[in-house]
Order: sequence, then C-alpha cells, then structure tokens
Amino acid sequence: MRQRWPDKPAPVRANLEFFVTLRNKIEHRCAREQQALAVAVSLPRIPQRRGTGRPSDSKP
Repeated sequence: MRQRWPDKPAPVRANLEFFVTLRNKIEHRCAREQQALAVAVSLPRIPQRRGTGRPSDSKP
C-alpha cells in the first residue's frame, strides 16, 4: 500500500488500512482460545484404570 499510495491521507489508502485492521481483528479474535484448545488437545492423556478404582496390588 505504501508504494501505491505514498500519501498518508489518501482516501483509498485510509480505507484499505481501516479494512485490513478490521479484518485482522475479526480473523484473530479467537486466537487465544484456539491456542489454549490446541494445547489441551495435544496433552497426553492419562489412562484410567478399570475396576474398583483402587490401585492394584500387582507389581510391574
């Protein structure tokens, strides 16, 4: 944009800067939640034991 419209107050450039900023805010508004979800999904799952819920007496 700077090469095509070097004049800062040019109406076309101001319009483009506004809409690019608005698009970026809309596109990245959920970035933190998506990042937290990606981390939560990528964590290793701890296998649960089946049965009484008590640890078994057997040794590995």
